[in-house]
Formats: sequence, C-alpha cells, structure tokens
Amino acid sequence: RITPESPLCDLTLRELGELKGIYRFVVTAIQRGSGTIIPRGDDTIQAGDRIFVVAHQNDLPAIQYMLEQKEEKTSRRPRAFVLGGGHIGMHVAIDLEALGYDVRVIDRDQKRCEQISARMKRALVIHAEGTDIQILLDEGIATADFFIAATENDESNILCSLLARHHGVRRTLTLVNQPELLNLAPSLGIDACLSPRIAAAGAILKYVRRGQVISIATIEGSNAEVLELKAEPGSQAVGRELAGISFPEEAIVGAIVHDDSYEIPTGASVIEPGDRVVVFSLPGAVAKVEAFFSAS
Repeated sequence: RITPESPLCDLTLRELGELKGIYRFVVTAIQRGSGTIIPRGDDTIQAGDRIFVVAHQNDLPAIQYMLEQKEEKTSRRPRAFVLGGGHIGMHVAIDLEALGYDVRVIDRDQKRCEQISARMKRALVIHAEGTDIQILLDEGIATADFFIAATENDESNILCSLLARHHGVRRTLTLVNQPELLNLAPSLGIDACLSPRIAAAGAILKYVRRGQVISIATIEGSNAEVLELKAEPGSQAVGRELAGISFPEEAIVGAIVHDDSYEIPTGASVIEPGDRVVVFSLPGAVAKVEAFFSAS
C-alpha cells in the first residue's frame, strides 16, 4: 500500500522505470478504491493505492528496500493462527505445519478441536471463539505473523481479522464466500480477502478458455485476472520486441518463461514460440489477449 510518505507517491510508471536501476520488476496492477488499473507509462501512483509487483525472488529484498516495504527479521519460527477447523482451515493448518510454522488453530466446537488435535503433529488447538481476545492474547496473537480466518461465516471472518490486526498481528487473510465482500479488504485494512467461489470459477474457466491458456487466477480484492498462456508459433505475440507490438489495452505482460528459466520483461524482451507468458488483464481484455497468443 502506498502512503503519502512513500517515495513512489505521485510518480508515473515511466518515472519509476527510470529510478529502478539494475533491478527488474513490473508493476502489473494498481488497486485504487474499488477499481483496478492495468498501468501504462503515464499512469501515476497515488497515496492509498495498492500496487502489485512481479519480480525475481533474488531481487525482492532490494526492491522492498527501495519501496520502503521492509520485512521484520526474526529468529523464531513464523507463527500463524488459523480460525476455523473446517475443511479449508484444517488443510491450511496442516500445510503450514509442514512448512515449519508455529500453528495455532482456533475453533468453537469441542469435538472438532479433538479431531484437529488428533491430526496435527505439533500445532496448538485452542477451544475458543475468534472474538475471545484475552485467550488469544494469552496464546501469543500479539506477536503472530499471520491470522487466517477460514470459518464458514463471512462476517465473523472479517470481524475476527480486524480484531487480530488491532491486537498486533502482522498480516491477515480472510476467507469470504460472497465475492462482493472482496472489495472491503483494502478499505478495512485486511491484507488479503479470498473467495472459494472465485477460485472454483477460475478452475472451471481454465478448461473453457481457448487451448493456449494454461492456467487462470484472480488478484485478491480486484477484478483483474492472471493468465498463463502458451505463445503459439505464428501468433502476434512472438518474434518481436514487446515495445514494438500493439499489446491489448488493459493487459500487461508480467513474466516470460523460456524452458526452465524466466524473465521479468522489458520493452526489449522477445516472446518466442512455445514460451509460457504470465499476463495480468482486466476481464474486458481477456478475449483479445487470448487471440493475441493464438495462431488461429
């Protein structure tokens, strides 16, 4: 999120490109209020915007420093609280535990707590409501790295995420079943809102799109789509520098994968036949993007 004090505030994307030096990254989307912008060079970054960036992993520390998005260093295992021990919450907790997180699962149902405890190896299972702040404070929520609200109740997920944020959790992720609630996330201070319905729709769309679409996803809190496409021989996308092709408006190339390597693109980048290309697009431009990568 861009604050008024951010060095990026009031810069155009073209000016940012002149400042970023040797580090390659692409600003692929700007979330402004309830709208999403796929930026071009003369678009200006404003205070309150949320920007989405694609970059090489090795460059992230330097880019975060430049953007003044510093990560807090800690020697302990990252701690995650998962609210809700249902199907989604259980699998998230298991996966986080496998990744080495200090996991704490909260559920209001005693029987479900016993079932979760039997399946987890090291996680702490807490029989409590997500609004029982004193219990959560006693269990260390004030120093937690993540709070993941995954109950079946949207309002409870949002409220508990806000309470967790207020009491010191670094990042909050909230599950919502009503897609219209996704836009609440930026205005309320929730870091990410995810919808299982939208995720399922994306999986279905993957199979009804044209053949060159490998995968599809959405950007949380926005109406933008992330497409992974295969560049077909003879399509408009291949064989020319990006700066010299008329790429569809409201879409931008975020990354190019050549065999086993990938590239953060510049205007001089060239897409070759068979490359996999990650494109960020607004819904109205998706059909044009698909046609651009197709030889038919």
